[in-house]
Amino acid sequence: MGNESKTFRCLQCHSPIADDSRFCSRCGHYVMDKAYTLTYTPPLEKILDDHLVFSLGDKFGPRYRIIEEIGRGGMGRVYKAKDQELNITVALKMIRSAYSSNPRFIQRFKEETLLSRSISHENVIRIHDLGDVDDIKFISMDYIKGHDLKELIHTSGTLSFQTAISISKQICEGLKAAQHHDRQ
Repeated sequence: MGNESKTFRCLQCHSPIADDSRFCSRCGHYVMDKAYTLTYTPPLEKILDDHLVFSLGDKFGPRYRIIEEIGRGGMGRVYKAKDQELNITVALKMIRSAYSSNPRFIQRFKEETLLSRSISHENVIRIHDLGDVDDIKFISMDYIKGHDLKELIHTSGTLSFQTAISISKQICEGLKAAQHHDRQ
C-alpha cells in the first residue's frame, strides 16, 4: 500500500500529469497543488460540485439573483447574475470545494484579486469582491457581454493572422499594465 504510485489528473481536462510538472501537457492548466488534483476521473457532474448548480431566478446570498450559467470548468462555474444592491449585472465565479478548502489556494486567490482590483486597464477585468455564501467561495467581477477566446476559436476555427495579432496585442497590453503596477 505504501509503494503504490498515484496518477494525478488535470482538473480541467483529466489528462495524466507528470509528477514533476506544474502544468498539464494537454491543456496547459496550472496545477497548483497536487494534493488537490484528481487521482481518478469521476463523471463531470461530480467534478463540478452539485452545490454550485443554480437556475434562472435563484437567489445567491442576500445580494445576487442568478440570470444564467455562462461557463464551467475545472475551477467551478461562472454565472451571469444581478447584483441587487448595486443594480448591476455581474459575473459570479463560484469556486469548487476542492480549491476553496485549500488555504494556500485561497491566499493566492486573495492576492491576485487585490492585484487585479488595483489595475485600471481596458484589457484587465475588474474584480469587485471575493466572498463566501453558505461555504461557497466566489468572485464577483464585471460582466462583459460577448464571447471568450475559447469560444471564438471554436466557432471560427483557425484565426486569421490579423485577428491573432490583435488578440495577442490586447493580452500583452493587459500584462504590461499589470507589470507596470507591480513595479510601483
